[in-house]
Amino acid sequence: MQNLREAIATYRNSILRQPDEMKREAALSFFVEYLERYYFLICFAVYIHSERAALRSSSSGNTSFADWMKARPELYSIIRRLLRRDPMGALGYASLKPSLTKSVESADRRPHEVGVVAAMRSGEVLGSQTVLKSDHCPGCQNVSLPERVEGAPNFREVPGFPVFGVANPTIDGIRSVLQRIGSSKGGRPVFWHNMREEPVVYINGKPFVLREVERPYKNMLEYSGIDRERVERMEARLKEDILREAESYEGAIMVIHETKDGQIFDAWEHVNSDSIQTPLEVFKSLEDDGFPIKYARVPITDGKAPKSSDFDRLAANIASASKDTAFVFNCQMGRGRTTTGTVIACLVKLRIDYGRPIKVLPGDVNHEQADGSSSSGEESGSDATRLTSSTVKVRTKNEQGRAFGIDDILLLWKITRLFDNGVECREVLDAIIDRCSALQNIRQAVLHYRKVFNQQHIEPRVRRVALNRGAEYLERYFRLIAFAAYLGSEAFDSFCGQGECKMSFKNWLHQRPEVQAMKWSIRLRPGRFFTVPEELRAPHELQHGDAVMEAIVKTRNGSVLGKGSILKMYFFPGQRTSSHIQIHGAPHVFKVDGYPLYSMATPTITGAKEMLAFLGARSIAGV
Repeated sequence: MQNLREAIATYRNSILRQPDEMKREAALSFFVEYLERYYFLICFAVYIHSERAALRSSSSGNTSFADWMKARPELYSIIRRLLRRDPMGALGYASLKPSLTKSVESADRRPHEVGVVAAMRSGEVLGSQTVLKSDHCPGCQNVSLPERVEGAPNFREVPGFPVFGVANPTIDGIRSVLQRIGSSKGGRPVFWHNMREEPVVYINGKPFVLREVERPYKNMLEYSGIDRERVERMEARLKEDILREAESYEGAIMVIHETKDGQIFDAWEHVNSDSIQTPLEVFKSLEDDGFPIKYARVPITDGKAPKSSDFDRLAANIASASKDTAFVFNCQMGRGRTTTGTVIACLVKLRIDYGRPIKVLPGDVNHEQADGSSSSGEESGSDATRLTSSTVKVRTKNEQGRAFGIDDILLLWKITRLFDNGVECREVLDAIIDRCSALQNIRQAVLHYRKVFNQQHIEPRVRRVALNRGAEYLERYFRLIAFAAYLGSEAFDSFCGQGECKMSFKNWLHQRPEVQAMKWSIRLRPGRFFTVPEELRAPHELQHGDAVMEAIVKTRNGSVLGKGSILKMYFFPGQRTSSHIQIHGAPHVFKVDGYPLYSMATPTITGAKEMLAFLGARSIAGV
């Protein structure tokens, strides 16, 4: 009846040639559905091939297809990013192409255009249509930050804590950060956390990131969810790809840079085996040089909340470090993931150093450096940076007095009051968030995107983006509230080895399914948390339908048939029946030639019984 590949090709051609926008959108919907189906069939075929030996055996330890897919989250990321969110990209058609300026200094024996070089690439990681883009952005420096460190944009210190944040630095920038912190050879220990998920390599001391030639400004989020081992193996293979390609261009590799006004230009970098390093090799080299530095890669997807296992990894690293250790966090711009990392580090430091209940002390929490000076810097004693529980309470009350404050999101009230220590722990969390807000305040980010989403006059696309980003920040704040409650409980004592059994944050959450349900409600229906309540809207914005139906739907309170949900008939009498098999109440019955396999649309109960009778099924006595 249908060939998936032919259907995909048919709808693709229809989309590219169809002038009518509505018909093109309809064809695009079918194209996405069929292509996704074909994608999962390919994955299933690979699973069958790779697990064929285990599947043939009768052992009970076989890996299911579901578990096989879960172990490869990047496969879900590809389908989500390339197909569901960018269906036009899945057509192999890009509507916007960045301007690529030709390099005037290209050697005669090398291609003069980056597009030509990218098309000829054949590496395992540096493959066709990929580029290496400079990942060091001095222009991202926030001018409001009190200090600057050369080669390390957006460097800042959290007041009162030995915790620092920075954008992706150069190798010289890393050394400058270590010098600023006071970590000379044999000096203060440093634990550096790299939060980047994207594959990065250092070429001649400068970081470069893997990008697609058609999307040089965007992170390759197809690898979303990848773990540390796999991303570091990718970086090692990327280094090998660069060295192999450089052999074809007289020891050089083409890279691209971005100007301040967003223009892309290419350049050639001369390389050898010593001038290319992975991030892991960079920090290993610093350690070999005598710097007391530890390095950890904790990959987190840009714009996403850390996973529960990421919280555990960070908590374990901080708990295992000596009391005088300084903690540095970096991502690409030193903003989102870095800020979240600094918040987590400060919370864990409070808990480890001062026990339960966690609280922000009346004075600054100072940690002495190796040379005896305060690690909190010159601003540590100022009134502007001193946050106490009492000031948090005042701020919370002020927020409640404003229209559409953070506590208007009822989910946050629920999660706060779900835990015995929820109110106190959230007050501490908010105080820490404020201390770490030099570049970003997580609470204010939620409110900002909520405000944009509720502006009816802006484009639907902008509102949709605001809703998605706001939901991500809401989930991040939600997880931080839960993590603060975990730190304030006895469970964290056992995590640090003080209790009878080790209880990780991940296991602690799994024992609380109601928390998981709240988290999923953010992902499944984010609009319900960001929409302005009807009673607060202007009268002309209200949508009025049938009064009786509206009243019934609003009063529903079932666990499944809840408020706002309806029941729609799922049988369509207008569907045609098969020309070969005529069964009343069972539309679209078809048989696969040569196999005892049938397909059909949703039948009525009578139709299902007639189908069973047609197949010769007999009822079992007594059933």
